[in-house]
Amino acid sequence: MRAVTVSNIMSVDGLYEDSGHNPLVLNMDEAFDAYNLERIRAADIVLLGRTSFEGFSSYWPAIADAPDESSAGSTTDCRRSW
Repeated sequence: MRAVTVSNIMSVDGLYEDSGHNPLVLNMDEAFDAYNLERIRAADIVLLGRTSFEGFSSYWPAIADAPDESSAGSTTDCRRSW
């Protein structure tokens, strides 16, 4: 049986998006990126909601085509496409 790991982005005071529903207003630094990359690499499957999928869908095909390029694993490029 597989384990389900849930990872939600939320500030200590409960904020998870701004008034425009943008979750990327939170402080996402290098430590945040490293933690999320570790979670994704440890997963067998990544399950996304519709909005997250739409944001990731333009980023991942390039990574799948060239996984060894230096940009692989960088979430900075992914954030720019949202």
